Amino acid sequence: MKISLPLKLGIAVVVFFALVFGALFAYRPVRQAWLVSRLRSNDPAVSEGAAKRLAAEGVKIIPLLKNWLESENPAHAKNACRVTAKITGDEWKELTGQLNAVLDGKPSKLTDAASAVFFAHNKVRWKVTEVFEDSPARNRNILCYLLTYYHSSEETEEDDEEAGVI
Repeated sequence: MKISLPLKLGIAVVVFFALVFGALFAYRPVRQAWLVSRLRSNDPAVSEGAAKRLAAEGVKIIPLLKNWLESENPAHAKNACRVTAKITGDEWKELTGQLNAVLDGKPSKLTDAASAVFFAHNKVRWKVTEVFEDSPARNRNILCYLLTYYHSSEETEEDDEEAGVI
């Protein structure tokens, strides 16, 4: 049985566009731009998924996160904190200088987001004054975050007992 010419052309067009779109999304800057646009979505599931996928980029996403943390746009900085909190390796430590600069500001949603990064990576827990003893502003912002958002869970009961909180 012979395959007709229109069917062959149709298959060729579909394969061609599949290759073009595959190449576009394999190219990292285009993929990052797409994920950044999804990060700004109003749908929490889409936004969280994009944050996780950006965090999975690891070292490759660090320059973008540095730019966002150093920018004057608080929305960019908050998104950078959300993504940084989800990074699983030690790559997030490259951003501590920028995070500390954010924590040196006045208490705000942005400083809360930066504080959440340190808590997400277990850098602080109950040793706040030891970690940031050189900066009263950072101590203040971490403590404001603790008082506002932090809720003890079963996972942190051991930390609580060590600190003498319970």
